[in-house]
Amino acid sequence: MEYLAVPNDPDVLAEIAQISICHGQLDYVLKMVFRDLTGLEINEALDATHRQGSVDIRRRVRALARKRFGESQALAKLDALLTRAARVTEKRNATLHPLWAMRLDEGPVVRRDDHTWETPDLDQMRAVVDEFRILTAEILNARTEGFLKKAIGEHPL
Repeated sequence: MEYLAVPNDPDVLAEIAQISICHGQLDYVLKMVFRDLTGLEINEALDATHRQGSVDIRRRVRALARKRFGESQALAKLDALLTRAARVTEKRNATLHPLWAMRLDEGPVVRRDDHTWETPDLDQMRAVVDEFRILTAEILNARTEGFLKKAIGEHPL
């Protein structure tokens, strides 16, 4: 039988925390891409994107890049990164948004959309963390020394 409680497994809690933190870092890096595309100061870009969800930030970045770069290889590469960001955010949502509970004598469980309960898969959660870290690093590289930096230099405001 399931009952409402915060999971007591430190490994599960650690992975939930890492997924949440990594998601915040990805959103921040995307806000810095927004900054790069607009020419705003950091604080202005953060204020301009304050309380905007991941979907809104990705849409704004995509629209700004399309306007600035036109249909180009840089836009296509950025679109690919933004699509990956949407996918990993969906994985984050699938981890953090369901109902978490405990099962008597068994440990933490998650209620899925089909109303079934399942035990969280730590390896799967760790893979999501890794995916966030890799993608965030790729976007950081693109904006500091890669294709985004080059495209922004070739298409000044």
